[in-house]
Amino acid sequence: MRAACVSVWRFCRGVCARRPFLCARMMGFRRRQSTSAASHMAERVRLGIRKCSMATNSKTEDTAWWTFDAGWNVHVANREALLREADRLLDGRDLSREFMNECVHLFMMTLCSHWGRVPSVELGNTLEAAVREQARMLFAGELSGSTPDGYDLRKREDARVWLSGALTRVAGSLMDRARLIGAAVEPEAAAIEWAVGRVMVAQFARVAQRV
Repeated sequence: MRAACVSVWRFCRGVCARRPFLCARMMGFRRRQSTSAASHMAERVRLGIRKCSMATNSKTEDTAWWTFDAGWNVHVANREALLREADRLLDGRDLSREFMNECVHLFMMTLCSHWGRVPSVELGNTLEAAVREQARMLFAGELSGSTPDGYDLRKREDARVWLSGALTRVAGSLMDRARLIGAAVEPEAAAIEWAVGRVMVAQFARVAQRV
């Protein structure tokens, strides 16, 4: 985690040196009301989908855990993978690297589809770290705050199904965040603010736990 924070700090320093106005946005970000026309947003989405398809062509519908419809609603595409992840969690293990990679892929696909461009390598790495931290926090929130209506979590099969649903809700929340960032007036500034904030909050939480 320390290495991740150092990487984020170097990234922020580079942004401030190259783009002073973005540095100011990071220190006190204020979202301005968008004046873009609906047609402009639609064009950004179309261009983004094309660019993202070229930049992130490692996943197909046969291997991705989730897919989304025209209304950007998340749907399960690989139920077996989600149930395997649920089994892993029920056995006392942490969220897998594969799950995290799926979350990152879904987030980045959604972000650049709405933004109309692929983030730089530096920003992409920072966003990836932020998505992983946010996925952990969202899943912890599901465990502590969600009510398993209709499920008896003492039964393993019920627990597996409920956990797979919780993992999908995490993915949906991440996709909603990516849409908000990509639709912002200044998506790059919004992405930097969110990513740096998520990583720093996660680091603070770890320090607080140790104390």
